[in-house]
Amino acid sequence: MLRACFDPKGDGMLGPIVNPRRTARLPLTVRVEVEHFGDRWTAETLDVGPCGLQLVAPEEVVAESTLTLRLAVPGTGRSEEVAGRVAWCSPSAPWRLGIAFERASLPAAARWFEQAMRALPGLPSLARVPERLEPATLLFLAPPPRFLLDFSADELDVIRALRNGGTVGDLRVRLEPTWAAAQRALFSLMARRVVCLRREEAGPVAAWDPVLRAHAPVGPAPVRPITRSADAHEAYLEGTRRLAAGQASDALPHLRRALTLAPGDAEVAGAMGRALAASSG
Repeated sequence: MLRACFDPKGDGMLGPIVNPRRTARLPLTVRVEVEHFGDRWTAETLDVGPCGLQLVAPEEVVAESTLTLRLAVPGTGRSEEVAGRVAWCSPSAPWRLGIAFERASLPAAARWFEQAMRALPGLPSLARVPERLEPATLLFLAPPPRFLLDFSADELDVIRALRNGGTVGDLRVRLEPTWAAAQRALFSLMARRVVCLRREEAGPVAAWDPVLRAHAPVGPAPVRPITRSADAHEAYLEGTRRLAAGQASDALPHLRRALTLAPGDAEVAGAMGRALAASSG
């Protein structure tokens, strides 16, 4: 489980966030036959490593469940059978599972991983993701992948929040309500080389616009409370839009206007407080 540490002096300063993965992962699609309580289904991996993998399941699977996995060795017709524990499951479809191989299965998993690497000699090297990230660490978006455009909702939230750059600390402020899931998504994106730590590896952020538009959330527009005027609601929406985009300073004038037009509005006041905290951080 991901942990966010706090300064032991008690001054409220955020400490580093910790990568939950014990080893690096490689973004590789491999066919997996899964058995879970007598049910059998086939899946494909999103990333793999010698100690675990991530895949998409046809239904929700409870964390800590044990699965039997038959992992294909690409291009050989061979496979290895291992046992894995569900470390986490996404809260909604598509049901992504993070699976850690059981200790007794680690030799077979390592054997399978080595065979897969030999079968696919053109693979890139394993992404070296830091064990921890300090709050001041700068984060950048790399160029979008040409083919791999399957992102979870949490990963898309991280990508949107980094649309205008920022640090690990900035990201936490922007995604505070869903920070636990966002941390896991951040390290997953780093393993997939979508988020990078070096400015020279970053791509033009505009290149991500088609991806984000294609994955734009579908749903009704926020309903204006009857106690809030149309002008106040318009200012509130503009302010929250800029806040969600990481533009806290730009959001403040709009939210101040909304609060002036709708004094005592708890929703507007809450957004104002988040904007003030983000801009001062």
